[in-house]
Amino acid sequence: MFVRILMVYMCIHGVSPKVEEVEGVIGASVVLPCSGREDQPSLESIEVYWRHNSNLNVYDINKGKGSAEKQQLEYKNRVETFPEGYLKGNFSLQLNNLRDTDAGTYSCYINKEQSIQKVKLQLKEKPDMLNKGAQTGPEKIVTTSLLAISILLFV
Repeated sequence: MFVRILMVYMCIHGVSPKVEEVEGVIGASVVLPCSGREDQPSLESIEVYWRHNSNLNVYDINKGKGSAEKQQLEYKNRVETFPEGYLKGNFSLQLNNLRDTDAGTYSCYINKEQSIQKVKLQLKEKPDMLNKGAQTGPEKIVTTSLLAISILLFV
């Protein structure tokens, strides 16, 4: 409910959060940044909500404790936060084992500060390590030809 009220408030008052861009690799992990005031009064006062593409529940922090209770299934066991940093305003989220469907815009709603931070996650394919450095096409033909000539000259 709070998230909807905050969004309406921001629309009415023309507040548009800056979108930070983060790049990740499918199968790897990425940290989505979110920071609040560095002097949080107490853990009990901390309420932060992470959402993907405005409506998917990624993770909640209620009264300073992480909650996966209402979390969408696609994020189960793939999300981590940094509880030791909550009082310092660090509400960043680490998303593990990235999937194609993870691309998009993530919103971090900080309740007491009435702020929204947006992060756009762009994904790229994991580099093909098997073919790294392998030559194809004309380069391979030239290298093979030079190798054959070198062998014939020294035999």
